[in-house]
Amino acid sequence: MPVVPPELMAALQADFLKCAEQLDVHDDPFWRRTLFRTAFSMIEAFNFYFADLAIKAHSHARAGQIDITAISLLNTKRFRLDDEGNPSGSEQRHSLIGFSAFLVKTLAEAAGVTKDYFAEGGWADLRHAVKVRHRITHPKLPEHILVEKEEVDALVRGVTWFIQSLHDIARKSDFMKLED
Repeated sequence: MPVVPPELMAALQADFLKCAEQLDVHDDPFWRRTLFRTAFSMIEAFNFYFADLAIKAHSHARAGQIDITAISLLNTKRFRLDDEGNPSGSEQRHSLIGFSAFLVKTLAEAAGVTKDYFAEGGWADLRHAVKVRHRITHPKLPEHILVEKEEVDALVRGVTWFIQSLHDIARKSDFMKLED
């Protein structure tokens, strides 16, 4: 599985911070929607990067016992056999929120971290923010593209929870040690 280039991660984080700064200066519907779109682009990239780390952590942490289900779900491809017995791969699609939750759980498990990250309020905020993202991405009525200040606040708390959870797991893991 390829690793997300660091320049992509840096660019997405910079975009998110720029949107947040612009929203502080120009609190208007455009910047609120843009912040949501940028945040979820960043989460997609984080998911891709940390899924690769989770696969590596699973293969090291189990001393020869590989969790095939976790590896299969973390892989970017889904494999099937054709009628001739040949494997073929296609892109695997998961819901963003479901994959993000699975990633935090499986990464923590593989890293030997027992903290319950989902007991924290940021998880509920992230779930709410995903619903707002869906609403503004697929609007049916004019009011569907409006984002309330409370929804922006929930997004920021949810994104912060997600990134801090992943970094906390990586920091506590012997395998994925991150420097402070």
